[in-house]
Amino acid sequence: MHTCNCPHCGQALELRPAVIQDVDLFGVPTSTQKPSASTTRLPDRFEEWWSHYPRKIAKVACRKKWKAKKLDARAEMLIGALLEQIEHDEKWKEGFIPHPSTYINQERWDDEVQYAVEPVEVNHDLEMIRKAREAAERDNLQY
Repeated sequence: MHTCNCPHCGQALELRPAVIQDVDLFGVPTSTQKPSASTTRLPDRFEEWWSHYPRKIAKVACRKKWKAKKLDARAEMLIGALLEQIEHDEKWKEGFIPHPSTYINQERWDDEVQYAVEPVEVNHDLEMIRKAREAAERDNLQY
């Protein structure tokens, strides 16, 4: 098990290795041995994802969608995307958080994070602009 930090907020994320099985072009396992239960079943990661989700609504329906879409295999990515949205997305910060089953049904983890845009203060040096205009007029230059 490894940990890494979110590049944006520095929050520690726990990374678990995925179970990978060799398959041919048709998705059939190439091993002649029967896969054991430990190599074919991934741990149920729904509870971990749910613990991070800020809206706690219709957990049973949400779990069914999670299982139907077989999201345990993609749990690291889903949790990372969720944490990124919670921490940085302006709409989420304003309280516009989708229903958790909507999040899963519409695969909202693929939504682009709307980062806050900090207002930029523009400080024009009026004296510098005036001097540039005077110099241009002296030299008969167009600006």
